[in-house]
Amino acid sequence: PPGSLNRVLTENLYNKIGMRSTRAMDNGGSAITSSCSDLLRLALLWTRRGQWGSTTVFTQEYARLATTSAPSNAGYGLLLYLNSAGVGEPWSHAIQRGTGPLLPNAPADTVLALGIGGQYFLSIPSLDIAISRLATRNCVGCQGLDAARAAWSSLLASGVLGPN
Repeated sequence: PPGSLNRVLTENLYNKIGMRSTRAMDNGGSAITSSCSDLLRLALLWTRRGQWGSTTVFTQEYARLATTSAPSNAGYGLLLYLNSAGVGEPWSHAIQRGTGPLLPNAPADTVLALGIGGQYFLSIPSLDIAISRLATRNCVGCQGLDAARAAWSSLLASGVLGPN
């Protein structure tokens, strides 16, 4: 329907970056279903700060706003978890003083989008890194943050990023 969440996202985001298997549900929960490759496209869009080839999908100002700490949680921006020191663990609704960033040794510009059942995307613009992961909805005990930490640790251990 006109003005539906899915239609707005399809016209302004999905079509612009080639997300062909992603749909937003127009219900109270506003769930979004996606493929791993579409989620990776979204991570890559964040890594490129809103640029998709010669197309500006969102502005640098929006990227800055979305990655600014929310007043209620120092480790959360606009639908993105930030890699700030002292952040709260995901799913907390109040500021919690942690011992450090969500991904230790990762750059400060690292952002994560964490979904139900262990789905996530990780974007690190300064390193030109974008990672996505899907899991089954019934994946008991799956945590996207744990999987993102494991992926980051593997990248560090591989040496592809240079010396630690």
